[in-house]
Amino acid sequence: MELYEYNPLPNQNHIRLVTIKPDSFSSEVSVSIEIVPFSRDKPPKYEALSYVWGTGEHPVRISINNDPFSEGPQRYLHITKNLHVALKYLRRTDSPRTLWIDAICINQNNIHEKGPQVAMMDTIYTLADRVVAWLGPEANDSDQAMSIMSHLGSQIKMNWETWQPSPAAGADPSFAEWGAFLPYDVETIASILRLLGRPWFERIWIRQEIYLANSRAIMIRGTSEAPWPAFHNAMAALYYKPALRSTPQDLRHEKVRRLTALRGFIYHSRIGFGNIRSKFGTAQCKDPRDRIFAVLGLLNSQQASLGVTPDYTKTTLEVYRDVVLRWISHFNDASILEECQLSAGETVNPTFPSWILDWSRNLSEFSPSLAISASSHLSAHYEVLPGQLALRLAGMVVSSIKQLGPGAPLYGKTRESGFDRVRKIVPSELIQSCHSRDDDTLAIKRQRSKGGINVIKEILSGSFSKIDVALQSQEDKSISRALTYVEQRRFCQATSDLPVLAPEAVQLGDQVCVLLGCPTPVLLRPISDRRFRFIGACVYLNASYGEALLGPLPEGVRMVYSRERSRWGFLDENKQEFSLLDPRLRALPLDLREFSTRLKDDPLANVHVTPEVLNKYTAGSRMKGCDIQVFDLV
Repeated sequence: MELYEYNPLPNQNHIRLVTIKPDSFSSEVSVSIEIVPFSRDKPPKYEALSYVWGTGEHPVRISINNDPFSEGPQRYLHITKNLHVALKYLRRTDSPRTLWIDAICINQNNIHEKGPQVAMMDTIYTLADRVVAWLGPEANDSDQAMSIMSHLGSQIKMNWETWQPSPAAGADPSFAEWGAFLPYDVETIASILRLLGRPWFERIWIRQEIYLANSRAIMIRGTSEAPWPAFHNAMAALYYKPALRSTPQDLRHEKVRRLTALRGFIYHSRIGFGNIRSKFGTAQCKDPRDRIFAVLGLLNSQQASLGVTPDYTKTTLEVYRDVVLRWISHFNDASILEECQLSAGETVNPTFPSWILDWSRNLSEFSPSLAISASSHLSAHYEVLPGQLALRLAGMVVSSIKQLGPGAPLYGKTRESGFDRVRKIVPSELIQSCHSRDDDTLAIKRQRSKGGINVIKEILSGSFSKIDVALQSQEDKSISRALTYVEQRRFCQATSDLPVLAPEAVQLGDQVCVLLGCPTPVLLRPISDRRFRFIGACVYLNASYGEALLGPLPEGVRMVYSRERSRWGFLDENKQEFSLLDPRLRALPLDLREFSTRLKDDPLANVHVTPEVLNKYTAGSRMKGCDIQVFDLV
């Protein structure tokens, strides 16, 4: 037998399909490979396989029999053991089965073909007659688990827009009640969790593959099948419903851990590059470039407009750098930098610039976003330095770190009160030196945690007595939810004597800066003249709402969240008028009519103002000595 050689695809409007020849389960696998035209208007008939590649160790040989009448030598391909097992189970005994399988249908050794074909995968899975999700052979009572998942999911109908269930026709209404217990014993729940712990659920590529599938998609484990819509419903029910009236603690913890890890998988929604890790942070892939390429089909229209395409001729650094620069140049916005954060004890990688978001890092290394409005509506002022891996951004230094506080371990197995935890997080001498201030800095995106967030707000404002009252009146759960904002951060004191909520990797002398186009204040570490390392986003009370760049808000005006518009804006309490436009921009020599129109439809809309204009028209209202300068981030 000779190694199969791929014939080149004529153009990007063609794909390969693989047909499994019918035979018994124990027979050797034989397939044919065919090049076919591919278009949205007239796609060929095929199933698309979603599976886990597995390791490349001990590959298995399959025969390629494109022409049964040929007298030449037979051809073969090597595939992974996982795929070989899948083909044996999926093979029919009486008829051929045609599939699209990435490992076979894409010439993996041709990087120039691989990129364009990977770019078509969202369309390939969307147009497939159905997607077949292969979970692996039967093991650990997975037959029972598949049957239960199929039945559970058939008992409810999910409204995926509202995430609310309703009973299916003729079903027991309790299945659609999130507070009702599941009617299963301990071993059944354990078998379901083992099924959901299979490698297929860990793979980042399957998010796109199953999300884009039609309603005919099926889940196959061994010889058992379950319709994907029912399986999907069952996952939602497991996520919300309590397992048992008296669930063993280890099983309860495993349920929470497993379903929480799959939350971004269960609740599908279009994503952006900035929340890939929050959605799929624990998902696995062998190639770190696939952290980007595997989710391109899931991007919302705004993010898809960046035009990122798979290109395996680029290194991981080049792929990540390309996304960051496309974001900044397309949106004139530097908010993508908020996701960059140096971890405590992390060794600085001199070959990986601090301003390039490393999507390969697990989100568990980072705490929730602290998006505020530090640069108001002002766009980024940037320059990519030629011949260097450096990004030049304009902004200003507003303070620097003069005292470090302790870190904030929050989720240990402790029964201590929220008050005791706050005492450990914030040293009393720091609280006493802080200026009292009414500020809603951390009350962003977590309105349901308002009570607990007020605790953190009081910590930042320095009103210790209010902290005591708040903690006594709030449940620990609410406090803990709010304290996620300070997880893996620490309270420090700036040279201005104001507190800073900083990344754990903070050091004395780090500078608190506001960058044009970046919603949060950030910490930069001076390396040499005008060269800085990006440490991460921080909270600094005097720079939360554009004060550093534009001066304080007019008297009687404050920034508020409008539930009606689902937007942040500015409330003039004297006139009781709400506006999306920052009133301080009217002091600049700008025609704001066109920008105001864009702002109504686009929350990311911004306006370009040069540093020279800002210095000229706002210097008098800013802190003395705070002039706009440039920072070369390396």
